[in-house]
Amino acid sequence: MAHLPVVISQTRFTVGAIEDNARRIIALANEYVHQAPATQLVVFPEQALLGAPAFDLLLRSSLASRVQTALEQLTEQLAVPVLVGLPTLDKGIRFNSLALIVPQQGVQHIYHQQHFADQAEDDGQARAVYFSAAAKPVVIELQGVLVGLLLGDDYTCASLLEHYQQQGVQWLLHCANNVFTAGEERRMYLALQHIAQRHNLGVLHCSTVGGQDALVFQGGAFAINASGALMAAAPLLKQAALPVDLHSAAVSQLTWPQEEEVLYQVLVRAVRDYVHSNGFAGALLGLSGGIDSSLTLAVAADALGPEKVRAIMMPFDYTSAMSKEDAALQAATLGVAYEEIPIRPPFDSFTKLLAANFSNAETDTTEENLQARCRGVILMALSNKHGQVVLACSNKSETAVGYSTLYGDMVGGFCPLRDVPKTWVYRLAKWRNGQQSTPVIPWRVIERPPTAELAPGQLDQNSLPDYAVLDEVVHRYVELHQDVDAIVASGLPEEAVRKVVRLIDRNEYKRQQGALGPKVTGRGFGANRRYPVTYRW
Repeated sequence: MAHLPVVISQTRFTVGAIEDNARRIIALANEYVHQAPATQLVVFPEQALLGAPAFDLLLRSSLASRVQTALEQLTEQLAVPVLVGLPTLDKGIRFNSLALIVPQQGVQHIYHQQHFADQAEDDGQARAVYFSAAAKPVVIELQGVLVGLLLGDDYTCASLLEHYQQQGVQWLLHCANNVFTAGEERRMYLALQHIAQRHNLGVLHCSTVGGQDALVFQGGAFAINASGALMAAAPLLKQAALPVDLHSAAVSQLTWPQEEEVLYQVLVRAVRDYVHSNGFAGALLGLSGGIDSSLTLAVAADALGPEKVRAIMMPFDYTSAMSKEDAALQAATLGVAYEEIPIRPPFDSFTKLLAANFSNAETDTTEENLQARCRGVILMALSNKHGQVVLACSNKSETAVGYSTLYGDMVGGFCPLRDVPKTWVYRLAKWRNGQQSTPVIPWRVIERPPTAELAPGQLDQNSLPDYAVLDEVVHRYVELHQDVDAIVASGLPEEAVRKVVRLIDRNEYKRQQGALGPKVTGRGFGANRRYPVTYRW
């Protein structure tokens, strides 16, 4: 049987840069066909031409004309047919679409997404907000082989799959930008494998890869034959070209890395893409000697290289010798720039300035927050001067309950751990240490009780429930939408549940002012969980 080679291009495109994206599509497609002249089709990800998610850029009046110009450029300069994701307008209605473009002939087929997931299942791309659903399946033919097109959530539409099966389709080609969610790396693969086996159809899956603001697209393109067996797969989180012969009987084995490894690499990819895409010279952070900043520093050094990272220890009266020793040791181990800038002088200046206002008031969290805000001012000044983005170090557990200082330790342009629960912070730190003989995070940072060191003897456990309990409550309330009674019924202590839920609700105003960070759980604050600041329920 003759070969029928198709290439799935797993790559990343810049949101809004339509002309640059078109040039990249042309260069990649022509390179693939140069390497394999028999290639019949090159498949690019959902919304490759515009980049995703574009959100309100889709409302720009010049969008349609820029897309049309890009399509003409593709028609003239491509050496092989391509299937590419793009936005289209039809009689004023906007669609999430795929276009089959043939060199010198132009657009031969346009397919519009048919089905959108429920809002509760939205992955943060908000497709249903900007696009309308269509009702016209599209089948393309490649050397006599019929291929049905799917886009986004279309794979969940049973009637569409049955239609393709009735039309004699032999392969489904599915483009959907697959957003990473910890523990669900296999979800798309297993879902499409089930479809292949149920409908006796081969399935090709294509996704973009890389970080885009608060989302990380995991890539992981693959081809499954009609028996449900894997034919080929691209790696997670890496740009790749995946050649697939639709007439081949070859099968392959798919191995999945452990959860800690994947999540850590997601954070690395998120930091790298955010810093590089936004033109920062590097990154800096406040290194406290605690677990969160230590993990953030390791991620930043792995993402950018130690020469592009700077760590600042800002001690105060309550900063222990252990914290300073461990911070200096970690910075030296990683090879990042490090210095100490004590905050006692700016703290004294502020308290002197405010002495009249504070004269009849007891010392309280105001003075604790003032310490954190002195540190925030220092970090932002260094960022302004040197062009490095400040990485905030709050984790999801603290972000949920507001256990952080607004305009203090919350300052920054990006927060890698924003959606990482505290229990997972420890798991990731231990995993990273296990990757080499010399630990990059001093072990006593991991083993000591967590503390903000803003007051004598201060420990997180004095203000919050045990992190295992806290994280379970956050998971059930934020990600599973369970109410207090349901959470208590699961066996968690009622007093702790009510406290955590109350703190989550009252700290929405803080979260909406915090640095954005990558969504990695089923529901991330800001990415796909949106609540009013002022409300009663």
